[in-house]
Amino acid sequence: MLSCLSNTDHSVVQSFASPVADTRGLWVITASQAAKTEDDLNAVLSRAATDFGSSYYSYSGRFTIDSRTSFAKVLSSRSSVSTVLSNGSYDRVLSMVVRHAQGRLTPFFWSKACSAASGVQDFQDLCGEARLLGLHDGVSYPIHDATGDFGVLSFAASERAFGDAYCSHRLLADGLLVAAFTHDAMRRLVNKSAKILEKPLTERESECLRLIAIGKSTWEMSKILGLSEHGVLHHVRSLMSKFGVHHRHQAVIRATACGLI
Repeated sequence: MLSCLSNTDHSVVQSFASPVADTRGLWVITASQAAKTEDDLNAVLSRAATDFGSSYYSYSGRFTIDSRTSFAKVLSSRSSVSTVLSNGSYDRVLSMVVRHAQGRLTPFFWSKACSAASGVQDFQDLCGEARLLGLHDGVSYPIHDATGDFGVLSFAASERAFGDAYCSHRLLADGLLVAAFTHDAMRRLVNKSAKILEKPLTERESECLRLIAIGKSTWEMSKILGLSEHGVLHHVRSLMSKFGVHHRHQAVIRATACGLI
């Protein structure tokens, strides 16, 4: 259920009960999967914002590559926000949205009406800061994926845009769709661009990695490669060190995510 906060009046989204799905947002699947750069994803979000009648969008994602490497990514239509206000105000609203979304699984509105109904000071501060930026209505979609990474996508308008009719299945279905596929596409771009290996794998390490991926044991790899088991373990430990992991199968997962095998 899309809501201001979980303990507030849900009358604004009464029409969510409609069983008919709006499929107009399905274009985002093809567009996000085809994205090769962050500019491509910005174009996807810009089109989505236009479709939703929003004057502003913002996506923030945090991705962990390994125990030593993580990335924070932000996409936004910053230029569409009032230029008379400092970037500090803009960044403060963004950080408030992210902080609030971290503790939620479901989408939430932020507007003057939601602020008054919530009774939660942090949320009221968020709504107040947004209004100072000229953002009247906003909706945010928290994203918590299976890898433990986190993201949040927000759309906002400079005037009241998310009325009863608008906040039907369209905001729920299409908004969640855009959020999920944007986050998935960003994870793919992060994996592709991350310089995970400080040193490239040797030919022997690459051979060991491919054999691990198909389930071969140390003994089987030694027979296939014509090495001693001690020699195989040397190469396996070396490739695990380069990936920054402590188990050979973790190295396979990392390599697969990055397109190395």
